[in-house]
Amino acid sequence: MNIYALISNDGTLQLCDGTPWHTNDTVASRPSSPATVTIHRPAWGSPGLLGLTSSEPRRPDSRPANRVASALIPALGGPPQDIHGSLAICGTQTDTRSNHPKPGSLSRAQQRLIRAVHAAVLREMNMPCD
Repeated sequence: MNIYALISNDGTLQLCDGTPWHTNDTVASRPSSPATVTIHRPAWGSPGLLGLTSSEPRRPDSRPANRVASALIPALGGPPQDIHGSLAICGTQTDTRSNHPKPGSLSRAQQRLIRAVHAAVLREMNMPCD
């Protein structure tokens, strides 16, 4: 299983099983061109978090701003980002051979964290929680 979180443009959160950076219809119009944002780097054996979205040029009429995803990344401790379209969040581990982060599945603890922070962001924005 490869669990990742998908925050749709309407702000809904869905936990999915698959590979987000190759899922054409849910994250990006081109699977080979995802843009990434490191939310947490893996360190000391603990997993990190990585956000994935399309890297295509953003025209105001191409994809609306995803206010919930834009607020979720800094609420999880990542850098502020202006997200347009869907956002996928996956886990990362340090590759022992290259010592670089590699994408992977979200741990159960990461899934609970993302759900809790997502609900808090929705409350802050006065949006209905799931």
